[in-house]
Amino acid sequence: MISMGSPGTNGAWIVATALLLAAGGAVLAGGGVTDSRPSGPPPVVDGPALERALLVAVNAERASHGAGPLATDARLIEVARAHSRDMARRGFFGHFDPEGRGPGERLQRGYAEWVGAYAENVYHVEHADALEAAEATPEALARRVVQGWMGSPGHRQNLLRVELTASGLGVWAARDAVWITHDLGRPVAILAAPLPACVRLGIPWSLALRLGPDLEAPGSGAVEALLVWPDPSARFPLPGGRYLEGARPVPLRRTGSRLELTVPPLSEPGTYRVRLGRDGQLYDLGSFRADSDRACNGS
Repeated sequence: MISMGSPGTNGAWIVATALLLAAGGAVLAGGGVTDSRPSGPPPVVDGPALERALLVAVNAERASHGAGPLATDARLIEVARAHSRDMARRGFFGHFDPEGRGPGERLQRGYAEWVGAYAENVYHVEHADALEAAEATPEALARRVVQGWMGSPGHRQNLLRVELTASGLGVWAARDAVWITHDLGRPVAILAAPLPACVRLGIPWSLALRLGPDLEAPGSGAVEALLVWPDPSARFPLPGGRYLEGARPVPLRRTGSRLELTVPPLSEPGTYRVRLGRDGQLYDLGSFRADSDRACNGS
């Protein structure tokens, strides 16, 4: 049995974690198909070899439709492999685990430094031994998987999205089945480390990151960072008699694609958010809490 999900539940998934302030996130669920075959002697599927063959097949399909190649991201591979392994060990298939946690939670847990759009396709082959000998090779099986994704509108849309640039293919192979997760994305930025959960009041701190292709490329405006205040009515002066309401600029230093943000000492307890972007499009880098030393140590 070859599965790609059921319509509206286990199909293709895309969600934007780097939210535009004005736009919000986007979610897309696609359909799937099922193909049953009799079982036979089980083959041994080479997981890493199948992952490599899948990337070649995916990029060949993208090239034939005018989309650029996806580049391997080692951390996305880890996230994808973990989901494939979880599906195999706990006996479920789809984008949501038995606790209801989906792609967003998995990415946050396994790759908290990622800021950007991402998509996910999944695939399951039961009784992989039923495939003909030629189809049991990594290259042939990869072609079959990609053909299956291309035959499903939601999966096809994810696979051919021209704006996506990064790929993480994770395979978990048992003696009689294969689980495949493909996480695709386009990073706005990669943080050097996740934002701290709590920052002590009165203490400055820095945030280092690497810009993704959208912010690294030349644009009409300079990259800027904002610290969103707990009080949305707070006002912060700007040159020329102007002011910002609910947020203040954060000093930053840029060296090529590397960026360092310096968050000044804070005197007001509460939850703050850091946003980064240019030309009016700001992406959410995450949030942190500012509080006393005692409160932070107890968090």
